[in-house]
Order: sequence, then C-alpha cells, then structure tokens
Amino acid sequence: MSATSEANEIPTPTCVGYDPSMYPYKPEKLPELYSACGRQDAAEVARLLAQPDIDVNEKSPGGEWTAFMAACYRRNSACIRLLLADARVKLSEPDNIGRLPLEQLMFNDDVTNIKWWIASGREMDLKSNRITGAKMKHDKMTQTVIAPLLDRFEADPDQVRREVRAEFGYTE
Repeated sequence: MSATSEANEIPTPTCVGYDPSMYPYKPEKLPELYSACGRQDAAEVARLLAQPDIDVNEKSPGGEWTAFMAACYRRNSACIRLLLADARVKLSEPDNIGRLPLEQLMFNDDVTNIKWWIASGREMDLKSNRITGAKMKHDKMTQTVIAPLLDRFEADPDQVRREVRAEFGYTE
C-alpha cells in the first residue's frame, strides 16, 4: 500500500484517493519526530522523545501535522502510546484544516488507539464541534462502537478509564 525510497522519507501512499499535496516536502526538511512517526519507527520515536530539547509539537513544513497526528493517521499503536506517555505532547493540536488527532482516529475507525488514549489518562477534547460531527459519521463502527464509547467516557471518565485499563491488563 505504500512505497519508500529513502530511509528518512515518510512512505507515500499509493492507494485510491492519495493526495500528493500531503507529501510535497523533501525528507531532510521534515521534523525528525514527525518523520519517525510517519515511518512507524517506534524505536526512533522513543530515542527522540528522550531528548529534553526536542520540539515534540513541531509541525511538518506548511503546518499540516504534528508527530502525534502522523502516528494517528498511520494507526501506529506503538508510536501513539509513546507520544501519549510524554506530557509535552499536545493532544488536541489541530492540523491545517482544523482536524484533531482524535478525529483522525475516529475517521480511521481506530477503536484500539482511542482506548489506549482513554487508558493513558491524558486529556481528550470531546467538546469540539469537529468531534461531535465525527461521532455522527454514518458508518457502523462509529455508530455502534466509537460514539457510544466516547459518550460514556464523557459522562463518567473514571469508570470508562477503569474498564479500558482492565481490558488492556493494567493493575490499579
């Protein structure tokens, strides 16, 4: 589904609906953390996050995405979990069209990574009009799993967090 020509280059999608304007930049211009998330290189993400001076919220040239958004787009649980664990990462940083990382996960029907986010204990902006709109997306996964999960989480975050953490084997 993707092709890579350089080690530091984000894989370029070759699927239907691919928009070449999403990847117009040379690899050496991409922020390191963003590039590592795009390549789904969790070991490199961990190495970069260990650097105290790295800008974990640096956007790609043109202001499209942060590393967290790139990880959400790629549905990479390992990178997402590493980024969720770093308090410096802004989780509600919108892209250049206003889309939020949670919204990206919802559009990807990525229930597992939404649950990891809930389990992490990090903030989740459920009041955004964009999230409200995404919950109304008319597909089975959103209507039967994601929207009800987020509605329950909004009503009782502690209870849902306990349930998800138990599902993932956390011990309190």
